[in-house]
Amino acid sequence: MFAERGQANTVVLIVLAVLIAAGVAAWLVYDMRGDARRAEDAAVVGEAPVAAADTVATEGAAGTTEPAVTPAPAASAKPAPKALPRLVDLGAGKCQACKMMSPILEDLKKSYEGRLQVDFVDVRADAEAAKPYGVTVIPTQIFYDPSGKELFRHQGYLSKEDVVAKWRELGYDLDR
Repeated sequence: MFAERGQANTVVLIVLAVLIAAGVAAWLVYDMRGDARRAEDAAVVGEAPVAAADTVATEGAAGTTEPAVTPAPAASAKPAPKALPRLVDLGAGKCQACKMMSPILEDLKKSYEGRLQVDFVDVRADAEAAKPYGVTVIPTQIFYDPSGKELFRHQGYLSKEDVVAKWRELGYDLDR
C-alpha cells in the first residue's frame, strides 16, 4: 500500500512540475507578444516603437541572432499624418455577430473619416495578424488612444450608437 502511495505522489509531483513549466513558458510567450503588440500599435499610429521592441532578436541568414534594427523615418516635405483614436474590430466572415458589425464599421469609417481610424482583422483569414491582440471571443472591439494605448475592450456585438457613446465616455467627441 505504501509503495503505491509513493508512486502516486511521484506522479502528482511530475504532473505539477510539467504544469508549472508550461505556465512559465506561456507567460514568457505572452510577455513577448505584449511587446510586439505595443510596437505594432505604435507603428500603426506613426510613433517610434517602444524600447522593448528594439531588443527583439531576429534570426539572420546564417542562423545567427542579431538585434532587430528599426529604420529611421525618412525625411519628407509633408508633415506626419495626425494620429487618430483607433477602433480595431476582430471577427470573422462567417460569425453572425461579426456580420452584424460589418455595416457599422463601414458607417463609422465614412462618418468619422479624419477623426477615427477603423480597422477590421479577420481572425480566421489571418490568424497571425490576430495573435498580438490576444482575442479569445469574436467579435471583439478594441479602443486605442492616438498614441496606441488600449483604452477599452468589448466582446460581442456593439451598435454604432454604443461605439460613439463609448468614445465620448473615453473623452473623444467624434462629432466635433
